[in-house]
Amino acid sequence: MSSEREDLTLAAASLHALMGCNLPVGLAVLDTQLRYVQINELLARANGLGVVEHLGRSVREVLPMAADRLEPLLKAVLDSGQGHINFRIAAEVPSVPGEDSDWQASYLPIKDAEGGVIGVLVQAVNHSLEGQARRLKEEGEQRLRRVLDSLFVFVGVLSPDGVLQEANRAPLEAGGISLDEVRGKPFWDTYWWSHDAGLQDWLRDGAQRAVAQGETLRRDIEVRMAGDSRMAIDFMLAPLLDAEGHVTHLIASGIDINARRASERALRDSEDRYRRVFEGSTVGKCLVGSDGAILVANQSMAQMFGYAAEAMVGMKVHELVPQRQRAGHLGLVRQFLQQPQRRLMAQRQELFALRRDGSEFPVEIALNPLREGNDQQVLATISDVTDRRAAQIEIERALREKTVLLNEVHHRVKNNLQIISACSICRPAMPSLA
Repeated sequence: MSSEREDLTLAAASLHALMGCNLPVGLAVLDTQLRYVQINELLARANGLGVVEHLGRSVREVLPMAADRLEPLLKAVLDSGQGHINFRIAAEVPSVPGEDSDWQASYLPIKDAEGGVIGVLVQAVNHSLEGQARRLKEEGEQRLRRVLDSLFVFVGVLSPDGVLQEANRAPLEAGGISLDEVRGKPFWDTYWWSHDAGLQDWLRDGAQRAVAQGETLRRDIEVRMAGDSRMAIDFMLAPLLDAEGHVTHLIASGIDINARRASERALRDSEDRYRRVFEGSTVGKCLVGSDGAILVANQSMAQMFGYAAEAMVGMKVHELVPQRQRAGHLGLVRQFLQQPQRRLMAQRQELFALRRDGSEFPVEIALNPLREGNDQQVLATISDVTDRRAAQIEIERALREKTVLLNEVHHRVKNNLQIISACSICRPAMPSLA
């Protein structure tokens, strides 16, 4: 028995290289006790166990539900020395529990130098498992196709030499073409790029760099669409690598950015209008950050305080307030930042501003809170009210003078009335003519 085991081990060793090959058939070596001496990965997976879990165990231990059907066939090969070739059998295995799998197999005797049978070489293919794997693969491909076709993103799959193999629905419908019209063509020769020879050269060179250097290309480009129209897309070409780092495919993708560009233009136009309004305002305006630093100031404010507009950027706003009022001003700023809302600080107290030359002038300040990300900013509108205050003082002075004059007139009228009243009492009565 020991010699027989050694011979079988030697035979199994000679089959080791064959076992390690990526063959489309399962292979195993059994001894005369129908124990696994060697098995390849394909058959081990088909049985539902790992390679190591087979070795040294019997067919009945590994495949208890199938043993009653398999053991008689295997023993017949051991007893007769004749192979059982290319037969079909239904048997349940752990990889497909609860149902019989359709197997196609051959059992061949392994003989020693004297012609004695020392084991069995098993060749087997589980067609049920193959069919299941094929169905799963097809379902996966169909699911992937449905996912890709549901995307608004343009997606193309290229071979490493740049030939288009697949494309999702979005770029085909946008281009008014079918997959058959572009599949199998070099990507740069397809309809989308036919309007621009320079763009075709860029794609050709980019595909070569992606394969040779693993480089990913990305830029905004114009592509040709249905009716010879143009669409702006954010395009990317990236290599797809396998586990060993080899490029297996190139993935092309693009996103329609026409709407984004329109939004960017609208934003630029809006910013330009705001800038013109900001700079053209006849009152001083500045944007102040949460730390109290001036972020930007218009020309009117710069002239009002005697600085260049650029020089005011970075200044703390309290530097523009007279020293005697800074403490109160800082408190108002803190209070505003805690409860930001549109308000006129001049309504709370009389404010004065400090020019660069040290002179002071009365101001009114309107505050508008602005949120920029996590930063609470403030748009301050500052008005020099020197002339208005002078006019108000003059009006108040004139009003006081008129009040004094009215009081004097009232006093004199009152005195005159009293004199007239006193005279009428003291005058003698006139004689009657009767």
